[in-house]
Amino acid sequence: MKKKKKEEFKIPVVPDQRQLLATSKPLLALADSFKITTEEHFVAGWGIVERLDQAIARVGESFNPFVQGLYKMHKMAVKLRAQFLDPLEAAKRFVLEERQRYREEQEELKRRESERAARALQQQQKKELLREAKHLEQNGQAETAELFREQAATMPLPAILPGEAVPETEGSVVRKRWIFEIVDPLKVQRPYCSPDPKLIRPIVESLGPACGIEGIVVTEERKEHSR
Repeated sequence: MKKKKKEEFKIPVVPDQRQLLATSKPLLALADSFKITTEEHFVAGWGIVERLDQAIARVGESFNPFVQGLYKMHKMAVKLRAQFLDPLEAAKRFVLEERQRYREEQEELKRRESERAARALQQQQKKELLREAKHLEQNGQAETAELFREQAATMPLPAILPGEAVPETEGSVVRKRWIFEIVDPLKVQRPYCSPDPKLIRPIVESLGPACGIEGIVVTEERKEHSR
């Protein structure tokens, strides 16, 4: 089995910036001062465009190998970093997810414990009210006794806050936020739906004003280019 060739980091050669600047600077000055006031100027302008195209091509030929080399180095560096970083970040996610699983499990246990305690307290309070109602009835206070029985029948569940499910950890922060998942796109109200230019553009470019898309204005844009 052949061993995979090890990629090497090779710094590309930096283009001769002085030479490129020497050829570009006069053209930039010419273009900066260019203004069309006559038909001759209009025709001469195309000659400047052609010279600029040539200069653009020279810059590309000089810089493309340099840029591509740096881009390749960047990709290699990112890939190399990922070999060390990705397993560590995955391990961290696993530990945090396990802590979250345990936290939620303990919170549920605490919630159930608090609910049991609240129901026990509720039953105790109901018994006390019924006992008092019986005592009042025996003493000829039937109406008041009935009120006590009604209170016992409609007594709400006492609020007992659950204790801390897990101990606090120094440096750990639990952030809470609401999240959502779209389950039925057709039911999402119009203010929360954004038109997608990627879907509109090809229809407009093909049909122009006849595209039939409401809510947009179609205009013609003209730009001159060199072939």
